[in-house]
Amino acid sequence: MNQFKRHQIESPVIGVVDVGSYKIRVSICRFWKEKVELLGYGEKRQSFHDIVSGEIHHIKGLTDNIKIAVEKAEQEAKTTIDTIVVNCFVGIPSLFSYKINHIRKHPDAPIDLEELDTIISETQYNGLQSSLQQLESHLGITKQDIEVCVSDISGIHIDGKSYHNPLKHQGKNIKFDITQIFAKRTDILTINTIGNIIGKNIIKIIPENYAISKLWEPEEWMVVINIWNTHSYITVKTSPHYTLGSITIESWIHDLVKIIQETSKKWKSEIIAEIGEDGIYEEEKQKFLALFWEMVLLGLKEIIGDDICPHTFFIIGGGGNNVFIETFFLSHIRSGKLSGVRFIKDAQIYTPEVKKISTIIGIEDILSKSNINMVAMIISMHTILQRQHDAVEISLQKAIKKLEMS
Repeated sequence: MNQFKRHQIESPVIGVVDVGSYKIRVSICRFWKEKVELLGYGEKRQSFHDIVSGEIHHIKGLTDNIKIAVEKAEQEAKTTIDTIVVNCFVGIPSLFSYKINHIRKHPDAPIDLEELDTIISETQYNGLQSSLQQLESHLGITKQDIEVCVSDISGIHIDGKSYHNPLKHQGKNIKFDITQIFAKRTDILTINTIGNIIGKNIIKIIPENYAISKLWEPEEWMVVINIWNTHSYITVKTSPHYTLGSITIESWIHDLVKIIQETSKKWKSEIIAEIGEDGIYEEEKQKFLALFWEMVLLGLKEIIGDDICPHTFFIIGGGGNNVFIETFFLSHIRSGKLSGVRFIKDAQIYTPEVKKISTIIGIEDILSKSNINMVAMIISMHTILQRQHDAVEISLQKAIKKLEMS
C-alpha cells in the first residue's frame, strides 16, 4: 500500500482545462519528474454567448461544454479524473512583480529553516502591501475583495550571487524576485462552483499571463501579447525567470467583429472564420489594428517606464488571425511608429521552436494536439509539482497562509 501511495505522489494524473474564447481544451496528463505523458485529449467549441467580457452569462451552457471536453479526454485516456487545474477564465487577474531586498542581521551565520521562514514571510508581506496599494488606488479593490492565485519567487540572490535554495548559505544582502497574481474572491468562487457542477476538484487556478511567461528561458527580453476574444494581455519578461509586469487591454477580436458587423450582415462565427484571410475586411482590420497598436504602446510605457523596451515580440491567441496581426505589428515596428518606445536592436516577431519552449519530455506531443496556452499551463503545473517539497516553496506557502489569516 505504501508503494502505491508513493507512486501516486510522484506521478499524479491530473486534468488540465483551458477555457478559451473559442474552444475549451482538456488534456489528461501523468506528471513525471522530467516528463509529461499525455494520456487523453478533448476539446469543444465554445459558445460566444456563454462568457462575455470575462463574465459568465450562461453557466449551464459553459458547464455542459466543459463536461463534453472532459469526457472526450477521459474516453481517450481510458480513465476518469477527480482533480483538475484550470485557467483563470472569469474576470481579469492582476499581476505584480517586485525585486525586494532583505538585509540580514547576522551575515556570517548560515541561513536555517527558521530564518528562511521569517525572511520569506517579510518579503511576501512587503510585496502584498505594495500590491494592495496599487489595487486600491487603480481599481478600488481592498484586501477583502481579493485572493492570491500565484505567489512565485523566481530568483534569489545573496550578495549578487544567484541561488536556487539559500539554506546553509551565508551573506548579508538577499534580493528576491517575486511575482504575485491576485483575482477577485467572487471570481475564484465562481470558478470553484463550476468545478463542483462538473464534479471535479479544482486544485489550482493558473492565470494565463503567468503561465505564458514560464514557457521558455530566453537570454533576451521579450514582450508577450496574448489575445483573447474580449481583452488582451501584454506581459514583459526581462530575464529567464522574471516578469517585469503585465497589463490588460480591454479590447480585441470581439470589437473588431463589431466594427465589421456595422457594414456586414454575416453572423459573428462567419466573420471570425474569415478574418484571417488575405484581402477580406482589410479596411476594418487596418482601422482597428491602428487603434490596438496605440493601446499596446501605452501599455508598454506603463510597464517599462523610461527603460529600453524588449525588441522581441511573441504574439499568441486570436484564433487563426495571427498572420495578419504579426504582419501589421512588424510593419509598424520597422517603420518606426513607436511613439517614444525605445529599442536597442531591430524589433522582431518571435517564432519559438518546440525544443526551446521547454526541456520537459512530452511537450512536443501536447503541442501537436493543442495550443501554446495549454502547453503553458501544463509546464506551469509540472513546475508547481516539482517545487512542492522544496524548502523555499514550503516557506512561501506558510507565508501565504499567514497573510490570508491576518
